Amino acid sequence: MPAYFIVDVDVHNPAGMREYLERVPGTLTKYGGRYIVRGGQFEVVEGDGSQRAS
Repeated sequence: MPAYFIVDVDVHNPAGMREYLERVPGTLTKYGGRYIVRGGQFEVVEGDGSQRAS
């Protein structure tokens, strides 16, 4: 079953984020996941783009 994750974060601990980013690819490939898009410019096509999960 496909699943898509869209993540928008404010990083407050760059060192911790680097460690996290180094580990993510191994987790993805272990379960057959892959990046479709990663980083870069984007366009908000619905809403104002400021919605955040609480």
